[in-house]
Amino acid sequence: MKKKRWKPRFGQCYYYIDDCMMIYHSDWFEDDCTNEIRSDVGNCFRTRKEAEVKLKKIKVILKK
Repeated sequence: MKKKRWKPRFGQCYYYIDDCMMIYHSDWFEDDCTNEIRSDVGNCFRTRKEAEVKLKKIKVILKK
């Protein structure tokens, strides 16, 4: 069974990785296409630490 991906609630802060491999945070608002795209591709993290762990994995993949 596949684990359900976390999605922030309205007004909740979340972290994401931008196209320059920097970690930023934003607040979740409904009907915001940028937030929805980040969620759809798995680029919403509860904590900065979670985003840092994923960023390290991405960098390893990109270096191959």
